[in-house]
Amino acid sequence: MQRPVSQGNGLSSKSSTKVTDFFVTAIIRSAHGIRGECKVSSVSGDYELLKHLKTARISLNGFERPIEIEYVRGAVPNVLLKIKGLDTPEQVNQLRGAEILRSREDGPALGADEYYTSDLVDCSLLYQDQRVATIVSVWESAAHSMLEVEKTDGTRVHIPFLNKFIGTVSVVDRTVELLVDWILD
Repeated sequence: MQRPVSQGNGLSSKSSTKVTDFFVTAIIRSAHGIRGECKVSSVSGDYELLKHLKTARISLNGFERPIEIEYVRGAVPNVLLKIKGLDTPEQVNQLRGAEILRSREDGPALGADEYYTSDLVDCSLLYQDQRVATIVSVWESAAHSMLEVEKTDGTRVHIPFLNKFIGTVSVVDRTVELLVDWILD
């Protein structure tokens, strides 16, 4: 269902990008000063990623649009980011809570056995080479990541993403190995 184009903050609901093409890298917390600077917090704690971004996307309440980043300055916890076209604190305050998304290409290089957790979504969960479920989401608990899976009968369960439950992950083949089946009960 398409939402109407927002009039106030310039964000559009029209987007052809896939969810995993872009990753949340920071959140706009508030305006700083009178020139339209945004006080931001990094979701990963890696503020170096922000300093190298020149373009990104901004997302708020299901609406998103591309942005150009003029500069990033300051030090943790007061990192300031200037978005081209946002020139007043009032404009920035309309975007409070907005997510700044970076493209996959603008992120750090991944190692051979590394992948983004969002790449696990829609992977088949296999037990003894048989598909038993599909991963529908990945979320963080206080202790570790959790996989929300939909079993072949349509019910959903949560599986801790731990070595004692999860074996080989192949993002290329879109499969994740389940080591024990009792956890699906």
